[in-house]
Amino acid sequence: MIKNKQCITCYRTKPLSEFAKRTDYNPEKYRPACKECRSKNCIEWRKKNIERSREIGRNFAEKVRNGERPHRREASRLRAINRGVIKKIASSLKLGKQISFKEDIFFKNFGCSSRVFIRRFERYFEKNPGMTWHNHGAWHMDHVKPLKEFKLETKSDKKLANHYTNLRPEWARNNMKKSAKYEMEQAI
Repeated sequence: MIKNKQCITCYRTKPLSEFAKRTDYNPEKYRPACKECRSKNCIEWRKKNIERSREIGRNFAEKVRNGERPHRREASRLRAINRGVIKKIASSLKLGKQISFKEDIFFKNFGCSSRVFIRRFERYFEKNPGMTWHNHGAWHMDHVKPLKEFKLETKSDKKLANHYTNLRPEWARNNMKKSAKYEMEQAI
């Protein structure tokens, strides 16, 4: 495994801990410029573009006040629950173990039993050749209606956003392209 990387800005070879991880779908998981160079570039950009920087901040604050952005903490919590469940299912099936979930927790998070959830995903696998529990990572758990479309302020909103009928496996590349776009013909 590679433990060092060369920065494209300062051309110094540094350990991977000096590089930020990428958030987009990319085979190379680290950014090309080191954290130090990226920080310097951001500071320089802000100095050159003071008004634009302030405008971006004002627009973001206004969106938060108007409720256009979901509560990030709640959205990330729901995503973490989903990732944990999928990883546990995939690892259990890889090892040939019996899948053990507390059904009441599964009902609370997804509105169905673990058997119904697994069968539903396996039906999607039949429609998408090559998609299996063993290659999780090549596919993601996708929200049909994105989390940004839900307010996530009440328990009922959270349950509806994470309901098993709003979840499906999607190839990673397609899921990243789709991002948080939502078209009505995709409705739940």
